[in-house]
Amino acid sequence: MSERLKEMIKAGYVQKLVINMIPLKIKYQLSMQGYELKNILFEIARFGLLTQQNGVTENIDPEKIKQMRKYFEL
Repeated sequence: MSERLKEMIKAGYVQKLVINMIPLKIKYQLSMQGYELKNILFEIARFGLLTQQNGVTENIDPEKIKQMRKYFEL
């Protein structure tokens, strides 16, 4: 995971914030460029959820979509 995080930072999708306190605290947040990808990532995740149910797209659990929207803050 740390390698992928480093790649996302290098690509400009994620910002690393170092908070000087004891103990040292590190936070990560989406950059503006990363934030622009939220809707795209949500749709990719939704498509994956739809197709993982044996290719059936009609019977998706609305609660799962609601949870995904909350996760992606949409």
